[in-house]
Amino acid sequence: GGVIDLPLANIFHFYAELYYARKGKSTLITSSGLRNISTYNYLEAPILLRFSFNGGKVPSGNFNWHLDVGPSISYWFGGKGRIQADGPVNKYKIKFGPPPVNNSDFNTMYVTNENRWQWALNVGVGIDYPVTKGQMVYIDLRSSFGGTDLGQHDSEVFLPVLGFSDAMQVRYLEFVVSVAYTFEIDWISTLKGKSTNKKRRQY
Repeated sequence: GGVIDLPLANIFHFYAELYYARKGKSTLITSSGLRNISTYNYLEAPILLRFSFNGGKVPSGNFNWHLDVGPSISYWFGGKGRIQADGPVNKYKIKFGPPPVNNSDFNTMYVTNENRWQWALNVGVGIDYPVTKGQMVYIDLRSSFGGTDLGQHDSEVFLPVLGFSDAMQVRYLEFVVSVAYTFEIDWISTLKGKSTNKKRRQY
């Protein structure tokens, strides 16, 4: 994925990320002895307010540390999983929507009334370590508290495997380690000597 860090005023920064993420869960169905291991695919965008503080000097420049707080927005666009028991493993892919009539597809799990858009609250701490002039490594430790269930209260899961069930009333609690390598761009300098007005042809 990628990041953008925009200094605002004093210690405040606007910090945002956009990346592909994989999340999942493991569920033991005690009544049947089946274990369902699911992996979900997301496009995720944390949007954070960053408080940056001077931590002193290192040989390559100024060293800073920071605090982050803000929401993240995720879009759930698919996934896959497998069911394990004493016998062979059954693998499946995830599709959204009701199953076809007389469904007998053991390799597709259908999910209805899912929450494709999900949000979470993020808090974290990290450091800005200069590599060379205009280039920085960010290292973050972050907790993310999910605010959206995987499915609505009437969400259902369909997979024609005897003894199978799955719950969509699940929220994520994440502990994230993030590392980003950034390059500084001076947008004001790139616009010097250039007009933003369209030229008019004179006759």
